[in-house]
Amino acid sequence: MCNMDGVSNIVRLEELEKELSDGTVIWRVNGQEVRVWNLWNHHKRVAVARVNIPPGAIFPIHTHDQVESLTCFDGEGKVIIRHNDGSQTEHFISIGDVVKLAQGEPHSVEAITDLWLIGITVPSSPAFPE
Repeated sequence: MCNMDGVSNIVRLEELEKELSDGTVIWRVNGQEVRVWNLWNHHKRVAVARVNIPPGAIFPIHTHDQVESLTCFDGEGKVIIRHNDGSQTEHFISIGDVVKLAQGEPHSVEAITDLWLIGITVPSSPAFPE
């Protein structure tokens, strides 16, 4: 777990417990399944994945070694970004909204309704399915 200037208990995405099933990554969150499907992975330079977070599920706070953008293509949710001083910013998202996350920026995602996202990481994330 990372410990970043007063921000503790933040894990890297790769450290979260998951299972693989037919090319799908499944994380169990609050008794619900968050699923990620690989759409495209180009020579470890970029990865594109489709993500589904069921209503009420909160994907736990984590970081990436990559720059990430999340585009909502169905549903509503919020992306919560935690800052080094312990404060946080909430971005409510719905269809067409995009949130860009810097490398190492702690964040979580909460689904208000059944939430569908396209996640893009540069370079590709080893946590995304191949």
